[in-house]
Amino acid sequence: MNYLSKKLINIETYISVSNTTTLEEYKEKDWGSIGEIRSEITNKKVAVFLNRLPNSEIIQDFVIWFFENIYDRSYHAIGLQRNIHLYKKSSEGSFDIDKDFLFRLEFNDKEGNLYLRFERGNLKTALSENLDILKQIKTYNRSKKHIVLHSDINNDILNNIKINLKKLVQNLP
Repeated sequence: MNYLSKKLINIETYISVSNTTTLEEYKEKDWGSIGEIRSEITNKKVAVFLNRLPNSEIIQDFVIWFFENIYDRSYHAIGLQRNIHLYKKSSEGSFDIDKDFLFRLEFNDKEGNLYLRFERGNLKTALSENLDILKQIKTYNRSKKHIVLHSDINNDILNNIKINLKKLVQNLP
């Protein structure tokens, strides 16, 4: 792939991830090393996303759990503008935003819910063969291909989501 093609892919990736505006004017909070993780696409820190989350400890804790237990910089890349896109990396460390998309962590400000979306716009998950694992989760919507975390979700459902999400990502094709 020539130099110009690589640059065009990076521009396409940035435009795809940043198709919404973002506000970084949320109160800053110290998120430790998790907040310092940077997007490979936009170079924004995860703290930008975490600072958008309101006083929902459950949702904040889930996102921190995600980065401590699922995300591995060696195997995953993130795109971050207003929401977080997770991609799988090849053995060389590269990724294609269309082919290697796993899911999106999307916070809905109006509803106060966190969505794990396995399809969004033109993106379809590379995990589609393994999505049957998610049928065990009460808040998984099969037709919309997303999991909803409400700010008042109970611990049993939350733990079930964590267990099955971990299984799903560990069984990457």
